[in-house]
Amino acid sequence: GTVHNCGPIEVKLTCRLEPVAEGTVLHAQFEPREHGWFRLIFPLFLLILRREEKRNMRHIRDALERRSRTHAE
Repeated sequence: GTVHNCGPIEVKLTCRLEPVAEGTVLHAQFEPREHGWFRLIFPLFLLILRREEKRNMRHIRDALERRSRTHAE
């Protein structure tokens, strides 16, 4: 769904889990929409945000894989 707190960014986040032979694949779609003055710096902000999001997804994947290995033992 979409949440907008009247701030400079409105975000629509859609996530879907897909079972696959190796486990589960997370499909996530992040759609930010800028408002007001934030439109001026939004392109730079988006570059930083995408880099951070890739790092966050790696951390989540690593944690889930560790947990999966622990439960399998």
